[in-house]
Amino acid sequence: MSPRGRRGTAVAAALTLLTLAVPAPASAEPLDPWWFQGLAVSEAHQQSTGKGVRIAVIDGAINTDVPELDGAKVTLRGAVKPDGSEGLAEARSYPTARYAGHGTAMTSLIVGQGKGNAPGGAGITGIAPDAEVFFYQKDPDPTDRESGYPSELFDQAIKDKVDIISYSFTNTLQLQYEVEQAQKAGIVVVAGAGNPNGPVTEPASIPGVVAVGAIDKDAKPWSKQPDGNLSIVAPGVDVASGIMEGPVDQARWVSGEERTGTSDATPLVAGALALVKSKYPDATGNQLIQQLIHSSGGRDFGYRQSTGFGVISLRKLLARDPSGWPDVNPLLKNPNDAFAAYPLSAWKDPKTTEPTSPSASPTPADDPTPQAATTADDSSGPAIWISIAAAVALLAVLLVLRHRRTTSRALTGTTGGSTDGTQ
Repeated sequence: MSPRGRRGTAVAAALTLLTLAVPAPASAEPLDPWWFQGLAVSEAHQQSTGKGVRIAVIDGAINTDVPELDGAKVTLRGAVKPDGSEGLAEARSYPTARYAGHGTAMTSLIVGQGKGNAPGGAGITGIAPDAEVFFYQKDPDPTDRESGYPSELFDQAIKDKVDIISYSFTNTLQLQYEVEQAQKAGIVVVAGAGNPNGPVTEPASIPGVVAVGAIDKDAKPWSKQPDGNLSIVAPGVDVASGIMEGPVDQARWVSGEERTGTSDATPLVAGALALVKSKYPDATGNQLIQQLIHSSGGRDFGYRQSTGFGVISLRKLLARDPSGWPDVNPLLKNPNDAFAAYPLSAWKDPKTTEPTSPSASPTPADDPTPQAATTADDSSGPAIWISIAAAVALLAVLLVLRHRRTTSRALTGTTGGSTDGTQ
């Protein structure tokens, strides 16, 4: 079936919203929530604020009248037609529609300007406040839960030459063609991994997509983390952002309300990549993904089922030039193969022609786990035969150690069944 021919029948595909809104106390301090502190966002903003980077947020609908988006660079780029026909309608703002809250919160987490209607006029400062968001509306009527099929929105984002696509929905089937086209265009596709206690589903499960899981304020995996191959984890439990509260057609925005799910972790990862792209504009989409999986905080490079390649770290992401990585999307491989094919030593300093070992790469002094280092053999001796024998013996030891290290840290992580986890 052709990509265009699928769209009529695919409208009925399950499009499950990934976020569970959780009321927050009236005394919430949305300008300084735990995720903002935990990711050291203020520190990162001294190096980059996302300027010059274009992020596509493909979501239900948006309320651009909220104070968080006053002064933000947000452009409405198209909407799914109400009758499901081909072509795009004009997107618009929905200031009183309850189901516009999800898209508004996702956008605010990226480009929020710090103003809001919380006590003292406080609001959310986004992770990449100077980036430009192109918003694509897939819900033709945000007073209900019905959503249109987003393939043409992906197509338009590709035409608009965005750098990153942020998509916080799951069970969106038959998007592989559009995802592959985006990847060919050099666009990083970031998607929420899935719903509570369910499997990682499309489009997050499509090869090459950054599948985002959630952690809490203690950096522990969400208790309802989706089961499958995660790429990275980011704050997603009790994330202060905001909701539209009230009747479906007479709702109002409430700044600083907390949300939980892989939905909310997704724009934080997309925004983090925007910070990197802004600081290192020559880096390709593939190299941004390489940087992402090799720069997690709190442990050596490796893979675990519950946290993917680790917890996102803005310090490490911004510490070195991503253009030193191979221009290949490592997530096109399964985690085992990606771990083996692209070790830390695959990075080469773009300013030199010599490979740079992981031990020489920047590691913040306050990061709890330094990056793994490799050891090169430089043994020599007075007798040639002693040297050769020593080299052969050392090579055998290194091969055994490499085999043990690879098999112990890299997990295959096939999708299926269910584990304890949430959206």
